Amino acid sequence: MTDPLVSIDHKVQIAGHVLTEEIEDEAILLHLENEEYFALDNVGTQMLNALKATDSIQAAYEQLINIYQVEPATLRQDLIDYVQELHQVGLIDILAP
Repeated sequence: MTDPLVSIDHKVQIAGHVLTEEIEDEAILLHLENEEYFALDNVGTQMLNALKATDSIQAAYEQLINIYQVEPATLRQDLIDYVQELHQVGLIDILAP
């Protein structure tokens, strides 16, 4: 299932029913409603931290493009896909711009 029209202008936040814990450069997210946990590698953790610290997916993208040696269009699409995946499993909320 694809989220309808996730825009680079949207903001994301960790869902209220999710606990997060960082261990070194990785993160564990626990979905309290279904008791599933998710482990993020260092790239996933860095992307999530950028999304949490900024006011839009675009701002997170701008932060991450300075870190990773990747084509801008590839990073932009990967970030949008990542947001959709996290949202589909209930770990984040997507807020309108």
